[in-house]
Amino acid sequence: NTDFEMLKHFQEMKREIGEDAYYSVLNRFNFNKSDEITDRETARKVYVAMGHERARIKAEGEIMATLKHAAEVIGVANLIKILGAHGAECPEDVAGMQPEAQAAALEAVNVAVKERVTHEEN
Repeated sequence: NTDFEMLKHFQEMKREIGEDAYYSVLNRFNFNKSDEITDRETARKVYVAMGHERARIKAEGEIMATLKHAAEVIGVANLIKILGAHGAECPEDVAGMQPEAQAAALEAVNVAVKERVTHEEN
């Protein structure tokens, strides 16, 4: 059975990533609850997958914060126009883009923000 210390770590992870993501990862490994995991190696694999999910959620949050800020600086219409030129129909699409496309879209947004800020300062 999964030891108490490991279950404690799983509960901490559930608080960090939220129930939906937590149970989604467990379900990918064919578990409904963490106490169903019977060996440490499997528990480690599930926990690592949850760590990847935590990183994805954090990155998505940072992207959305960047895009929200950009919308405030350059306007929503301009933001949507830039994102559309990079294949995204809305800000939420950016998080799911391939890394290179995502980087290019975010760079274009950042350039537009910097240009607007520089223009307003002059």
